Amino acid sequence: MNTGLCIVKKQNFYKNRHLWIFSGAIKTVKDVHPGGIVDVVSVDGKFLGRGYYNPASDIRVRMLSFRKERIDREFFKKRIINANLLRERFLENTNVYRVVYSDSDLLPGLIVDRYADYLVVQFQTLGMDKMKHMIIDALNQIFKPEGIYERNDVQVRSREKLPLLRGTILGKEPPDLVQVQENGVKFLVDVKRGHKTGFYIDQRENRKKVRELSPSRVLNLYSYTGGFGVYACLGGGEVVNVDTSKEALELAKENFKLNGIPSHKHREVLAKAEDVMRERWNGDMIILDPPNLALKRKDREQGIKKFTSLNANAIHSLGQGLLPPPARRSSPAPRPGEGRVLLDERHNRGGGLPPQEGGEGAFLTIRILGIGR
Repeated sequence: MNTGLCIVKKQNFYKNRHLWIFSGAIKTVKDVHPGGIVDVVSVDGKFLGRGYYNPASDIRVRMLSFRKERIDREFFKKRIINANLLRERFLENTNVYRVVYSDSDLLPGLIVDRYADYLVVQFQTLGMDKMKHMIIDALNQIFKPEGIYERNDVQVRSREKLPLLRGTILGKEPPDLVQVQENGVKFLVDVKRGHKTGFYIDQRENRKKVRELSPSRVLNLYSYTGGFGVYACLGGGEVVNVDTSKEALELAKENFKLNGIPSHKHREVLAKAEDVMRERWNGDMIILDPPNLALKRKDREQGIKKFTSLNANAIHSLGQGLLPPPARRSSPAPRPGEGRVLLDERHNRGGGLPPQEGGEGAFLTIRILGIGR
């Protein structure tokens, strides 16, 4: 393994194990090609960590380790096994989950999702993409899947000067719909063309919570393939699913049927959430799980306005009852303070819960609000 050298100026900052090294923090880089491995050292030669380098990115180095260890197939195998063991501790009757969470597992740029007997992967950065074959070998050894499918069709790859790709890397191509189980609930997932890698895996515990709340009548906005709605019905409720995608709503119908839920317990509406919320909802729960509201930092303020408007409309439409999530999974906006924005609007309409602020790492934030009159 050929290793280059990256000398950083801010030793005190990076000795605290910050995962990203930006261009302004670097004094010099030696003996490394784009995507190659570098040892990160201070100006006085102290070893700080090991990562991969991309001169075309504002984040010049993404850290892989804070020890002098070889970055090879065994390295990835060990990391992935540890990540999977951590996830499995919290799973019950579930074969759909995220195995690798990129930076959170010290594998920056790598996403690995399990869908029953198939794995879906994303290599989002140049450095990780260059180590693709080692990682695929490690995944095959650990899981022995029916097939490994790449969803490298995410726009973040364009910023790394990587092509957008989608297809089978190893083994069998997944069927058009893969049947999975989450908390004992069954779903059909389109891993080849669906949102993200096919399913909003990060909402597993929140879907479970909706079932536990046992709502009677639920308006499920931005419903996609019916995940929250299925759980709400299994909790004893009736659900109206609203989405702008006809294909997603048709698959939602199949997911209700798959779980033995009779057709009179749910209804699918092809419409915009904003249009539906103009009328008062005669029920006790609205589920508001919108798409990204701000993909870039420059869109932050506009994202906050959209976020506030959506929640204000939902509160007005609901009257009284529960408003879960609301959720947002956009990193640039809103940041800490969004709870204040949302709850200020709720106070204007007669609410009463104190806001709870999120931290810098709050990518997905959920709030369940009781609305009273």
